[in-house]
Amino acid sequence: MELELKRYLRVHNLTKRLPQEELSQAVRVIGFKENLEVALAARVEGVTPEAIEELSTIKSSRYLLPQMWRLYAHSLAPLNEEELIEGSPLLGEIAKLFGLPLYPLYEEVKRGVEELLKKESLSHNQLVKEISKSLAENLPAAKLELGSWPSHREDGVTIGEEALLLLLEKVCLALPISLEEERGVASYHLFEAPQLGGSLAKEFLHAFGPANLEEFIAWSGVGATQGERLWQALDYEAVVQDPQGRLYLREDYLTLEELPEAEGVRLIGYGDPLFEIPHRSLLVQGKRHYNYFYRSATPPGMLLSDGVVIAGWHLRQQRGSLSLQVEDIGLELGRVANQEIEEEVERLALAFGLKSGGFSVK
Repeated sequence: MELELKRYLRVHNLTKRLPQEELSQAVRVIGFKENLEVALAARVEGVTPEAIEELSTIKSSRYLLPQMWRLYAHSLAPLNEEELIEGSPLLGEIAKLFGLPLYPLYEEVKRGVEELLKKESLSHNQLVKEISKSLAENLPAAKLELGSWPSHREDGVTIGEEALLLLLEKVCLALPISLEEERGVASYHLFEAPQLGGSLAKEFLHAFGPANLEEFIAWSGVGATQGERLWQALDYEAVVQDPQGRLYLREDYLTLEELPEAEGVRLIGYGDPLFEIPHRSLLVQGKRHYNYFYRSATPPGMLLSDGVVIAGWHLRQQRGSLSLQVEDIGLELGRVANQEIEEEVERLALAFGLKSGGFSVK
């Protein structure tokens, strides 16, 4: 089990400092959901606000490097009705209500969005308005009437609008779309995306292996049919099975005996990929600590020393400065030098473009 944790720390770039020019490598491990600066500050030397700004990201369900879009996001696009419905149970309910398959509508929305954004960037409201107009011209009157019924989930939204928004979410996986803010207005853009190909399941195994199909499906958020299709696309000559039937990438498995030690203090923010490893008992032991990190209403960050979780933390921002409130949870916090934590807070403040206000222990 110790080898597994050491592998996670190496893969997630936590065993050594990375130079600023290797920012792209620092986010090869996908899964960032928020606080990208926090995650990078724990891994990269000389992080500056300018360096963070230069790291282009797609503002969608995941932070992704645009040049890697085809490898990741496109893999999550459904190929048929079954995958579409399994990946969004609410769309399944709407399909039953309408009494027609929604995949043809999804393809029509995708085609319409691509044609519209090839001409110009559009705000969310403009895009929805144009697509709604196009669909209204092609749907029978009876279906349009159903679509005008109010949603029972959200006030002021019709069932048709609800369906369209859900289909747009899927389209944003199938097309290279970014959502950028211009003069205070968020606009959709279509950008050039290289055809990289690749395997989402392989990248998952690199970041979170050893793992099995069920863990991959839970992480990716797709339905069972699509998850199995993506899993089966693995090159089985490139994987190794452990005694529990979970898979490693062969290249990762061969490095297990020569993994470097993680040295020094790291601040891991909630939303960091390390939080999402399937075998969380490697990071925290015992029900109390598990509930503290994974069941809290406002999840704390993890303070790691030499690769071991020793405390929690929360950020505090006030008047242009950033400070850290470290929470003693009964582990070996006392053996960590104050200077090491101070240096990490300074790096974190630098990533946010703020002054360091130090830290306090609660």
